[in-house]
Amino acid sequence: MNKIPKNTALLILHGSADNKVSVHDAYEYGQDCQKLHLPYKLIIYPNGNHGLTEYIDNVSREVIEWIS
Repeated sequence: MNKIPKNTALLILHGSADNKVSVHDAYEYGQDCQKLHLPYKLIIYPNGNHGLTEYIDNVSREVIEWIS
């Protein structure tokens, strides 16, 4: 986390039903960003799986907005 440049904005997208990476990790990552004053946005998709396949339209929209 310390190697991320201060001006790097992070978009964190995670599914609450991800069976590969705990949703707790996403929350912790967001807290770390806050502590380091890194700009970030954290979105947790209810019952979303690891690939967020049931939210693909929302994910695509968020990514496009984030990089625009």
